[in-house]
Amino acid sequence: MLENMFSHVEAGIKYLLSFTKSDWQLSDYPLRFRRQKLKPDEDYGRLKLPAWNVQVINWWQLGGLGDTKEQAYLDLKANFEKLKAEGTVLPRPGAGLPIEFAVSEKVESHTILAADFFEKILGMDYRDCFITDESGLWDFHMEESNDHLHRKIREVYGVDVSDIEDAKLVKIFERIISAEPPPNNGLQRTRR
Repeated sequence: MLENMFSHVEAGIKYLLSFTKSDWQLSDYPLRFRRQKLKPDEDYGRLKLPAWNVQVINWWQLGGLGDTKEQAYLDLKANFEKLKAEGTVLPRPGAGLPIEFAVSEKVESHTILAADFFEKILGMDYRDCFITDESGLWDFHMEESNDHLHRKIREVYGVDVSDIEDAKLVKIFERIISAEPPPNNGLQRTRR
């Protein structure tokens, strides 16, 4: 609670100071460093969790990761500089940005297939998940590859999706819909 209060105070100070210039640098933003609480005997699979993370207070979309505090800061700095170089409008220091969610129009056009897919392939209830057009198979496991899910998709839908490198669900759904359904898979398709 005390840390949270100091974060608000620091954000307020940086906000007030931001009115003294118009070209903000990373040093103008309030930062919060955190050491990750990693369990040494825990297997995180393909996801190697770094020891440190740093975030811009009130601008949670921008952060950095590293095995040391310095590496996390350098990662944050590189991400910040990339945004600036792209011409992204930066929020005023201390003010932040509202959280924005990725578009989900395409995936929502496949809700019947998505519900079936989540149950049969991922063993999950589609209604319990928040997925967007950017969601992929990688978001639902920690294994080194998607091979185990590719096999299940071939078994259930009779479709090979192993060539879809980013494993985006929308692309997988479109591949399944465009293919001839295997007999007795229980999924009815309507052709457009």
